[in-house]
Amino acid sequence: MKRVAVYSSSRGPRAETPPPGAELPEVKKEKSFSWKLQKKKLGIAAAFLAVCLLAVAGWMFGPSLRGMTQEEVAAAIQQAMEAKPSRPTAVDAVERIAPSIVHVRGFATEDGSEGEGAAPANSGTGVVIVDTGVILTNLHVVRGAKRVKVTFADGFEAEDVIATIAARTDERVEVVTGGASVGQGFATAMAQICAEQLGVDYSRIRVVHGRTDRIAYGIGAHAARATVMTGGAVNETAIKLRQKALQYASELLQTPAEMLDIVDGIVRRRGSDGGPSIALGDIAKRVAPGAELLHGREPGLSAEAWFHTDHTVFPYGAQLAVVRVDRDTGQATVERLMIAYDVGRAVNPMMLEGQLVGGSIQGVGGALLEEFTYDQNGEPLAVTFADYLMPTLRDAPPVDVLITEDAPSPRNPLGLKGGGEGGINAVGAVIAGAIDDAIGIPGAVTRLPVTPQRLKELLRRNS
Repeated sequence: MKRVAVYSSSRGPRAETPPPGAELPEVKKEKSFSWKLQKKKLGIAAAFLAVCLLAVAGWMFGPSLRGMTQEEVAAAIQQAMEAKPSRPTAVDAVERIAPSIVHVRGFATEDGSEGEGAAPANSGTGVVIVDTGVILTNLHVVRGAKRVKVTFADGFEAEDVIATIAARTDERVEVVTGGASVGQGFATAMAQICAEQLGVDYSRIRVVHGRTDRIAYGIGAHAARATVMTGGAVNETAIKLRQKALQYASELLQTPAEMLDIVDGIVRRRGSDGGPSIALGDIAKRVAPGAELLHGREPGLSAEAWFHTDHTVFPYGAQLAVVRVDRDTGQATVERLMIAYDVGRAVNPMMLEGQLVGGSIQGVGGALLEEFTYDQNGEPLAVTFADYLMPTLRDAPPVDVLITEDAPSPRNPLGLKGGGEGGINAVGAVIAGAIDDAIGIPGAVTRLPVTPQRLKELLRRNS
């Protein structure tokens, strides 16, 4: 026998037993007072969030400074940094990078003329000086049709990362980390850091990542943290393993540990090519379980260490874009991109340059092509690559990359600052600024991607 609870607006539930074969009544639920109260709270929260967003938008997009020379722009940047004296390196980056960009085009000279390198008709230049993280100051510097967006930032986030390194009896070294590779060369960078600190050949290092059965904790790969955080943990672990290996070697070679060094995986007396020596693999064999050398110590030539920081580091740099606009078709073409980035210390400059270039091309797609569109019922319209346009080789402009190591970070022993976001972060803004410059309407572009239809509409409204 089935029992059904029937709800009405005038009274609570009552239990009824329907006769055999009878159709079950429809269950109706009243809107409870708690749900109404919940909706009210959600409405208040949404209103508060809207106010916060408006405040942040007002903070981010003002003020505008007009009629500025190059020297005045530098003064404005310096003034913006006065509120954050702990970050003078951002000004150093501007002083180093900006002159080469300014020389191309975009700033006024002392007499107010455009000077050398003035942009031809229908071509514009955008410059963005960027520092990833939480936005502190955002200035729009305008000179006629020339527009520069200056952004400085800082960010705080405590993090811990762990790594394990073991020297094996077959002369190889295994690095186990909770980091992850998404194609950015993660394993290569970790192996290089370990090789330099431990004193072994890079080709003998095997990096294991993404294995939760091998290591209990990891941060994955996101927001330019892989080299800084996981690399910091690998560095600390390699130092710990090196000290352990030298201590065992000093007992075997009857030589003080401070007089020994590890070169190409061989422990020998510092500064000497001859004399007694021992390979790391042989030390690993001598400290296997049950070995006499252990004297109660933990077997195996391995180490585990954590790297902790209270302040996640952020790199900084500048980007330049030269964009040509066809007023008849509304087509915007990026003719040149320049990326200048200070990463403190580049573990692998060639790999970093490739990452910056790849990110910038992805940014071109977001600035001019890629868009998720929906109809009035919320159904997606961009369901194939014929509708969702992505940049191809034809859309990729020449990209010049300048990687500097002028300001190593004091936040980690290696002086590293992640470069994973430097290629993409500023591309949309710098292309938008260049389009503004080309059409002579500062601040015209307020939405990405800048499709030909939208650009034609901008030109029509401002004709």
